[in-house]
Amino acid sequence: CFGLPDLEAMACGCFVTGLHGRGALDFFIRGDNSLYCEDGDILTAALDLGTACATIERDTYSLITENGCKTAQEYSLEIMANKCVEFWKNFQMRKIK
Repeated sequence: CFGLPDLEAMACGCFVTGLHGRGALDFFIRGDNSLYCEDGDILTAALDLGTACATIERDTYSLITENGCKTAQEYSLEIMANKCVEFWKNFQMRKIK
């Protein structure tokens, strides 16, 4: 499943941390636009949450939230609609051949 709530949080300027749920691996970049861990990795999840809280007034927090906003913009409704149209055009062209 695609991680839409994570992108929505990024678009709102939130510091995103948690489990990636596989779908978010398409856009999560650990330490750049988010902090994430594998399902069941409670220790890393707790450490990441601590990092988010400890850096709230520092450059790391700002960098991750700014990069998260930039990432979310790459998945705007218009961009995703265009990608869907392009996908189906290519799919139909392959089907015709």
